[in-house]
Amino acid sequence: MSQHGNAERLGLMDAAIGDLRKMNLRTQLPFYLGLKANSLWTRNCRSAALACIDDALATASSNDEHCFEPELHRMKGEMLLHADHPQWDAARLCFLEAIRVSRQTEAKSLELRAATSLAKLWQSQGKREEAYELLAPVYGWFTEGFDTKDLKEAKALLEELGE
Repeated sequence: MSQHGNAERLGLMDAAIGDLRKMNLRTQLPFYLGLKANSLWTRNCRSAALACIDDALATASSNDEHCFEPELHRMKGEMLLHADHPQWDAARLCFLEAIRVSRQTEAKSLELRAATSLAKLWQSQGKREEAYELLAPVYGWFTEGFDTKDLKEAKALLEELGE
């Protein structure tokens, strides 16, 4: 997509988010702010993306809306990890919080995503055993959907860690 198309899409997101705020419809706002943050990140607007994620997390907290919160924490962790100056410890804390909230809300698929992100971080730090011990039980909960991207990724990572 062209830069003009990206800018236009971002403008539409801003307008939609603004409309949601004006109408005081805040229930899905964290989700849409997460989409906007992702779009900003892919446009290399790093600080704006992180600010948008923080806005999404604050909105989720103030709304007591936790269904998308684990993914927001995971996204923030990935952004911190892949920033120009990676913040390993802050990313780890984001992944741990994503796992904690996922468990609290019983969001197994979001826990899998967060556990996979943390396991990759630990793998890169030479903590293969810890990474395997974290990810294996989460992966083991699933009885179907093994052709999905997240489960394929988790399985491949477990195979790497088990070698």
